[in-house]
Amino acid sequence: MSTLTLTHPDRKSTAQLGRRIVFLIVTASALLSVVASAAQLYFSYQRDRDEVLESVSVIDQSLREGFENALWEFNFGLVQALLDGIYNKTDVEFVEMETTTGQLWTRGEGPRTDLIMETLTFQHRDTAGEVVPLGKMTIGLSLANAKERVWAQFWTLLLSNMAKAAGASLVILMIIDHLVIRHLRTIADYVAGSFWLDRTQVLRLDRRDATRDDDHGDELDHIVTAINEAKLRSAEAYKAMQTEIEQRRFAEQSVARKAERLTRLNELLVQTNREQADFTYAISHDLKSPTNTVSMLLDELVLGHADVLDGDATHLVERAQKTVARMGRLVEDVLKYSCTVEEKVATEPVNLNLLVQDILEDLQSDIGEADADIELGELPVVSGNALQLRLLFQNLICNAIKFRSPDRPLEVTIRSTGDRDGRKQRIAISDNGIGIAPEFHERIFGLFQRLHSYEAFPGSGLGLALCQRIVANHGDRIDLRSAPGEGSTFAFSLPRDLPI
Repeated sequence: MSTLTLTHPDRKSTAQLGRRIVFLIVTASALLSVVASAAQLYFSYQRDRDEVLESVSVIDQSLREGFENALWEFNFGLVQALLDGIYNKTDVEFVEMETTTGQLWTRGEGPRTDLIMETLTFQHRDTAGEVVPLGKMTIGLSLANAKERVWAQFWTLLLSNMAKAAGASLVILMIIDHLVIRHLRTIADYVAGSFWLDRTQVLRLDRRDATRDDDHGDELDHIVTAINEAKLRSAEAYKAMQTEIEQRRFAEQSVARKAERLTRLNELLVQTNREQADFTYAISHDLKSPTNTVSMLLDELVLGHADVLDGDATHLVERAQKTVARMGRLVEDVLKYSCTVEEKVATEPVNLNLLVQDILEDLQSDIGEADADIELGELPVVSGNALQLRLLFQNLICNAIKFRSPDRPLEVTIRSTGDRDGRKQRIAISDNGIGIAPEFHERIFGLFQRLHSYEAFPGSGLGLALCQRIVANHGDRIDLRSAPGEGSTFAFSLPRDLPI
């Protein structure tokens, strides 16, 4: 934003303005005088040149008959007298007459390159009508006199024009000072004054001697009117600006208070989440031990007292064992989920190729039982938490195996593609399993959400919630494309491990 600084004008600055105006007017007038003088002299020179060349036509018209008669009659004395007359004419510097019989007369030095050379031919027509050549005459014309007259006129015209321009400039300066500059000084004094925002101080000019239309005024009147209107608007804008500043200050204070409150709430929320995660971890960890104890006691009961248990008791014990095993898996999943709720995830370079191959080796038994064909593409090295990424891929591959279709062999594809800026890597895990209806795409990522009974598909309902949490910890979310009977594709982005 530019700033305009107003200073009080003085007589010296006004005189400088006047001198600049005079200098510019005199300079422009001098240039115009030079151009006008050059144009006048050019046309004058052309006129003189044409007159010099016209003298050849006058000689031709007036002396042709005399030359032809003298040459035909061999009256060489008359020829020389006529040549002397031509040579004595103004602007004629050289004359040469050469007859067809070889007779030659010359007046002056020539021919020269600074002369305009003109040639006249002479002939005689006899009584039979035949044309007999008599000779030719060469005349050298000089433009020196024309040039001298041009230069003499040039200085006269230039000096007179510049004198008139200087006089006119001084008169114009006095008129401008009286009609414009003094009023501009008044306007500048007014604009630079400290009473600019005072509505009672109105700009007026002393222009009783001005000749103008009282109804409309001239440019100075328009300037005065515009300044007074701008002053009025500025005063109103100044008050509006003060009001707006107060409103903004109040709004900024309100925003600052809200921001401070949100900061406190955010800190409280982070602390609450941390405490909740710690509490969940502690409860799950504490539940793990009695769950294992109950499972061990049930196993001991079956092994040590199977002979005294009847069919109903054996059935009840088996149900209890399944329930305890289910509780153990639930506690284990809750422990895993609580470990992903952290303020900041520690990252390291993770080779996904090696990671997924280890997972596939661990799941070799499940893969063989499902007769699954798993296609593993080239996966990148990413920046992430190795433990969490292992849980992520293991859960998604296990889900593909668990929710396979009974009508066709299971096919699982794990592929990777780069994004446009090369900073992230897109991972997609696809299967041809039973698929998921679109209305359940969001629901399945919630805690303890199940779409099937435990008997049909065992599990705690925490697997996909755990996966979504891990992907969120790495700066993205899982996108799901699926439909019943058409399989599912879980896609997400992970940051690449780029060199610093």
